[in-house]
Amino acid sequence: MPSTPNSPPESPLSIPLPPAPKTRIPLLGALPLVTKHGLLKASLTCWRELGDTFQLPIGSRQMVVLAHPDHAQAILKKRRKNYIKGSAYRNFRMLAGDGLLTREGERWLKRRRLMQPTFQAKNIHLLAPLMTRLSGKMIERWRGQFGERATVDIHPEMVLLTQQIVGEALFGLDISDRSEDATRALDDALACFSKRGNSAAQLPLWIPTRGNLKLRRALRTLDKTVYGIIDQARHTRDGTQTLLRMLMEVREADTGEPLSDLDLRDETITLFLAGHETTALTLTWALYVLAQHSDVVERLYTEVSEVLDGRLPTIDDCDKLVYTRMVIDEVLRLYPAVWTVARNTVDDDELGGFRIPAGSIVLPSAYLTHRHPDFWPDPERFNPDRFRAGAKRHEFAYYPFSQGPRICIGNSFSLIESQIILATIIQNCTFTLDPSCRVEPRTQITLRPSGPVRMQLALRPQKIPA
Repeated sequence: MPSTPNSPPESPLSIPLPPAPKTRIPLLGALPLVTKHGLLKASLTCWRELGDTFQLPIGSRQMVVLAHPDHAQAILKKRRKNYIKGSAYRNFRMLAGDGLLTREGERWLKRRRLMQPTFQAKNIHLLAPLMTRLSGKMIERWRGQFGERATVDIHPEMVLLTQQIVGEALFGLDISDRSEDATRALDDALACFSKRGNSAAQLPLWIPTRGNLKLRRALRTLDKTVYGIIDQARHTRDGTQTLLRMLMEVREADTGEPLSDLDLRDETITLFLAGHETTALTLTWALYVLAQHSDVVERLYTEVSEVLDGRLPTIDDCDKLVYTRMVIDEVLRLYPAVWTVARNTVDDDELGGFRIPAGSIVLPSAYLTHRHPDFWPDPERFNPDRFRAGAKRHEFAYYPFSQGPRICIGNSFSLIESQIILATIIQNCTFTLDPSCRVEPRTQITLRPSGPVRMQLALRPQKIPA
């Protein structure tokens, strides 16, 4: 009897390995293909040629890319103990350290339980007015800075806003004075990690290559920023209970000791990264796509106008802004900020009829799965109506925030934030792509635009609510 995608066979060694691109070269594997086209385009090309399960070896690393929802379900849920964040996260641990994002097993579970209460719905609802206030301040700044019309690179604007929100919401601090240096350092670090991940050999960080020196500078800048946030939080006592202050107050169950400064650093940098980077990218891609779909913008504006009647959105409006949420969901389908996740295979396994050897790095790719024609008709078309209430799909056909027990702890925070910000922008602005704007998705750990997303931004006349 043939094995199913979710149940390993009795003898995995009898099953063939996944196919690999014919252009692979001894010792280098698919590195020339990845170097020429980038990991995303190389994955798309191989997927179309080789099917839902294929090898993409880079040097000595055996990487297996997977596109079927069953694959993601097995790796992230049903057989998750066989797939760990081992050497696949070696580079990223230089940035995130030993925090929630990179921990494993019981140590991860303890930290998740510690942090989970802050992200409960009732607490996110308390943070929503902050999202509304800072979104409104951004529009006021635009009116003063740009006047009625201007050409703007929209991505830095979204980064600045989401950094302000995460700074006040999670740390209780205004971090705008240090955001520019932190953003530049984060960009440099992610670019270096991406380059190292796509290299046949990764030189130790202590070797003074140009790339290593750049990465070390970026990490020093981020450490300085994060330790500064921790120090400022220690000396700010305004009664506001934030996640960072909660972490400062907890005690380890087995020792009774508080978290070390290094523990606080690792969790703070994870929250800083995950708390603004992914939402800023979602909003950037949303405005990029909407600028090319005037019919969707018209429907959005109609909904926002009817629900808000000129006032800024609040948490109570989110359930009424149904089409706004559908648009965000469709943007996340086409442009998931976390386009793939990586795991190390502990024991031999079988996925999609192919053997996955122990030690392989598996890459279930939301970007590919979200475009799978068996689960998404006309998958390249931007169509928010796919997400009408009651639509049924495979549990893992859509997983922009990962899925299973390690689903992103801040997914609800990000979705509400995106909804409030997008509604505020649609309410107050019209926008079209600048004719010179040419961007494509580029993988740099997250899914980023390949260049500036220049838009011709026009501010609508202010409306006084009745």
